[in-house]
Amino acid sequence: MVSPSDFRVLYFDAPTRGEQIRLLFVITGTPFEDVRFKFPGGIKPFKQATMGDDSPLAFDQVPCVEHNGIAIAQTSACMHYVGSQLGLAPGTPGGDSLAMSITMGAEEARNAVFYGTLIPVVLLKYIMGLRLARALTGWWRKKRYHKWMGFFERQLRITSAAAATVSELHFVDHKLSYADVAVFDMVQGTLDVGAYTGADLAKDFPLLHRFVGQMRDLPNLEAYLEERGPVLDASGSEAAQARHHGAERGEARRFWSPQLAIATHAATQ
Repeated sequence: MVSPSDFRVLYFDAPTRGEQIRLLFVITGTPFEDVRFKFPGGIKPFKQATMGDDSPLAFDQVPCVEHNGIAIAQTSACMHYVGSQLGLAPGTPGGDSLAMSITMGAEEARNAVFYGTLIPVVLLKYIMGLRLARALTGWWRKKRYHKWMGFFERQLRITSAAAATVSELHFVDHKLSYADVAVFDMVQGTLDVGAYTGADLAKDFPLLHRFVGQMRDLPNLEAYLEERGPVLDASGSEAAQARHHGAERGEARRFWSPQLAIATHAATQ
């Protein structure tokens, strides 16, 4: 039973939409209860049909963050709340509003580019193999990819021009915020799918490429991502998706697959 002062995150086991919330805790080294469950049945015990008014799920969807007796729904709202609690929110109303707008934009980009490439790659690989599936999807989604990555490249260009002496790239106020984590998770997930590579990103969006590398090098995050592995393993093998998860990391082993990642797209917000 979680105490009212503790954080609890409810989400599917797949490192997809709700993963960015986990990354906030990872980066800051903050303990939290990581409630992971299988799709689709794992969410049922938390839904209103089962728990009634005691359900933490305002819209019967995840991710959900519980803390201090309240339950936060909607991914961007969760990012804002947790970021604010962990010191990863800008200190002014204007800066915080900008961070929120970037976070919400990252969610639109996730739907358009991350899920927009993951779903066809996973489906097409059974017809033509993973390499051709990635190539065809990259060609098909190229306009969408360039549109959204271009938006974030532009924002980095604006913020870096405003502080030429700052060596690190950030989206708001020249320091790490929840908006950085949201964009990083979306871009890194897209690269993991493999329709576009790091070399592609570096060629067309050099600031965004530098930003992603800078985020990956954060000590806690680097170790976590290395253990977790990519969203879609380079081999395309679902067996290779086995990773250690859970409250007792290294003891409880769970499995997820790209098919699960696709399915969770429809059940998340």
